[in-house]
Amino acid sequence: MIRLLLFISLFTPFTTYAASFDCSKASSNVEKLICDTPELSKADDELYVDYLQAKLVTGNSDEFKKLAKKNWDLRVKNCDTKECLLDWYKRSTIIYRNVSASQPIDEQDVSGTNYYYGSSVKIKGILKRESGDFPSIRTDDIISVSSKTPDEAEFDEPREWGVAVMQLAMTDKAQWRYFEKNINTKALVTCNLYHAHTGHHFTPVMCLVENIEPTK
Repeated sequence: MIRLLLFISLFTPFTTYAASFDCSKASSNVEKLICDTPELSKADDELYVDYLQAKLVTGNSDEFKKLAKKNWDLRVKNCDTKECLLDWYKRSTIIYRNVSASQPIDEQDVSGTNYYYGSSVKIKGILKRESGDFPSIRTDDIISVSSKTPDEAEFDEPREWGVAVMQLAMTDKAQWRYFEKNINTKALVTCNLYHAHTGHHFTPVMCLVENIEPTK
């Protein structure tokens, strides 16, 4: 009987892989992707260990719960591909291991690269026309955007975190022509960042395009 079970375990292909949740109950596309992709499933298992260790070290404090929820929401909001998930697992591993090493929770950055409203920045990503029929750039890196005006200087937390898509506001016809000819391709966009404030703005952070060109 033991030999039979061993034979079955060795030669029967697995349809699901181990993960920190029950794959037989996976319902979302992301959960199914994790269960069906060995690399993601392995990363999920390993991160769960790091998460539990950090939870134990902090005594599952309110600060830790807030950090974990913020990090989880970042994945839910932005990640639905293998590449994005692998990057999220890598970032999360660093965060939880830092916490376990007794580094202050409030110093852990789960929001990616931080920029400021009113500043000119260079963003790499893929040019897309979203379902709402507006031009956008899907950023290579998850970013956050803060205000740096004097009256808001007391707020150190990013105003918008986990930003992965920004609507492009283009006033130059040449920019529009370039965009229309290069949808679904990589580009380097120089943006002046500002917050959405009208009904025609479909993403929280807007990119006023100063320049648009192919990535090198």
